[in-house]
Amino acid sequence: MATKSITVPHANYKIDASIDKQRLIALENIDQALISLGFNLQMNDWKAWEPILEQDRLTEKKQERRYVKGNFEVFYGVLYQTNNLGYIRLSFYEHDKRQFSEEGIGLYYQLEREFSDRGLVHLSETRDDIKASRPVVSPEEFNQQNPLPPFREKVKYAALAALSFIIYGVVILFPGWLALRRLTTYISKSYSARRCILAGASSLLLFPIPIPMSMFGPVLLVPGMLMLPFIFGLPEQYINYFGLSAGLTLVISIVAALWLIKSSPNNALHRTSR
Repeated sequence: MATKSITVPHANYKIDASIDKQRLIALENIDQALISLGFNLQMNDWKAWEPILEQDRLTEKKQERRYVKGNFEVFYGVLYQTNNLGYIRLSFYEHDKRQFSEEGIGLYYQLEREFSDRGLVHLSETRDDIKASRPVVSPEEFNQQNPLPPFREKVKYAALAALSFIIYGVVILFPGWLALRRLTTYISKSYSARRCILAGASSLLLFPIPIPMSMFGPVLLVPGMLMLPFIFGLPEQYINYFGLSAGLTLVISIVAALWLIKSSPNNALHRTSR
């Protein structure tokens, strides 16, 4: 299923760093401003980019510093222009959103005030910024350039998501339930035990997990069991989805167990006696 590219809400802040001494002072002031607002320094994950980036871009990545506060993230590094004059670009992100929230806009301007109080001047964007797709924009400008999808688009996405789950149910879940039902006949003759085995095994083996075929889609649903070996390397939000998907599959599997395995031993005994 093809999906439209969604940009994480982001805004930038550009600080002059053309003199070595000025750069060192600016970096120290940036750290102090971020810590004062409750941001925590995170380990630089540049090694994840090592196989795919060229050496000059990788060197730039190694210089980046990353701070996190809840769903908000700030990372920055010193960038050098062709005339050897440098500047510091801070990228401010709000994750799990389509647009900046009121909280995100407020936090961005808190940072701006902290920087201003410490003498860090906000530079305007240049032609080089635009050519490099790094324009300095505010949260309000991002929201204007990336409006929320209209109701018709939301309905279309919901319909495509529902269709993918229906296809997954027909191709994976239902055949899986039938196979597990046959297997339970060899494990136990108790209807209650067979239902519990069917529901539990289904929620552990068959719950769906979306796997993007490329960075922005299409998305393929696969049994969650195939992703369990990689679960510890996944983001926290994705791990939460694992639990939600397994839980919903358990609820559906309980209903399926009541339907696929005879609902009442007494009724089955009555039919046999007749």
